[in-house]
Amino acid sequence: MPAIKIAAAQCPSIAGDLERNIDIHLQMIDAAIQEGVELLVFPELSLTGYEPVFAERCKLQTNDPRLTRFRQLAIRHHITLVVGAPLDTGEKRPALGAIIFSPYGISTYHKQYLHGGEAQFFQPGVPQKPIKVKQLPVSLAICADTSHPEHALSAACAHSHIYAAGVMFSHQGYDDNSQQLKHYAQEHGMTVLMANHGAPTGGWQAAGKSTIWGPDGSILSQAPDTGAALVIAQQRACDWSGTLIPLFPELYDSACMSSIA
Repeated sequence: MPAIKIAAAQCPSIAGDLERNIDIHLQMIDAAIQEGVELLVFPELSLTGYEPVFAERCKLQTNDPRLTRFRQLAIRHHITLVVGAPLDTGEKRPALGAIIFSPYGISTYHKQYLHGGEAQFFQPGVPQKPIKVKQLPVSLAICADTSHPEHALSAACAHSHIYAAGVMFSHQGYDDNSQQLKHYAQEHGMTVLMANHGAPTGGWQAAGKSTIWGPDGSILSQAPDTGAALVIAQQRACDWSGTLIPLFPELYDSACMSSIA
């Protein structure tokens, strides 16, 4: 089994401000590179904040020049980046998706199970194959995807080593949602990564507490609350270990002030 180091990027997002959010992402990516991370997953719609009303205005294509630095860093440092964004598909509504920057190219993941009023702004995706990180299959999910057991079962049937979800979990739903992810780890023997927002977004009070569970359901690493942090887990041979790197208190303060404004 190849060694691998993965991380959830618990970050704040400024509502609808792509340029500032890109800068926040780049700071967190730089910190992850310093830690030797090989897979870094950001929360749902991390580049815009969880702001469905901004989906049309902020929709992105994978060749957007503002994303060039992500492509360069993925190649130079052999890191796979999973970044949340509304994606221009050429259809009436964008996809609620993630852009995957890997050392070998760019791909996308589209959220399959839209939640609440999201269908007003987004179109749902279709099942997708796992991506590969260091030849290990990794299945991606976005928030409400994880509330459908068949989604995690599909990942297990594809022999995914890691189930990685970018989410926006509020305080109200966090306990139930996190218990379900823990159950997936135990039931399917997968390492499960959950990257949550670290500051208020879209009128929601994000719970933070991004977590990585081992294949037995034990917590390998977890952010204690909100704020910016890297939640890291590393596998060597068959053993997993974890660590937490708190980051940039000023980013959290800035995001909170922007949300209030």
